[in-house]
Amino acid sequence: MTSHAVDFDLREDEQSAWIPVELVPEAVTGDEITVRSTHFAETRSGVVAETIDDDARGRFHRVTFE
Repeated sequence: MTSHAVDFDLREDEQSAWIPVELVPEAVTGDEITVRSTHFAETRSGVVAETIDDDARGRFHRVTFE
């Protein structure tokens, strides 16, 4: 498992997030993502559960949080 960090607008109570692949292009399923957001002081860590290719909106990593 590899760890990555990203700045992303995330609420503290979200259990998962759709993070654009462009923000962490090297991430793969199972990798840890640490998110920094303006909505809370601490960072949150989650795991890439899957990568989705949406024809209309592009590619996203679905990240689930502890």
